[in-house]
Amino acid sequence: MKRVLLLLTLGISLTAVAKDSATVVADDAVAPSADFIELTKAYQNRPKIALENNAFIYLAGLSAPEDTDPMDFGQKVIDWSNQKIANGGESDTIRNLPVKLSTIRQYC
Repeated sequence: MKRVLLLLTLGISLTAVAKDSATVVADDAVAPSADFIELTKAYQNRPKIALENNAFIYLAGLSAPEDTDPMDFGQKVIDWSNQKIANGGESDTIRNLPVKLSTIRQYC
């Protein structure tokens, strides 16, 4: 009796896994909707913000030392982060950054 229950449970579990796997494969084959395509094009064609008006760069540089321009510091942080992402999580530019920023490695 225990073997029958075990086999029945195993069969139901495998059926559920196979059904979920088929759903994932089927979902990948669906063409993107017109709304998705429109939103993607709008994002890709958005106007670029001039560096001097980009608050994100300033925000990234808020932890800059008092004698350092936050915009320059923020741009270095962003450049370092982009290089780290492009290198698959590795960055060799940490030595070129200001001392205060070099502590960022412990958070990455």
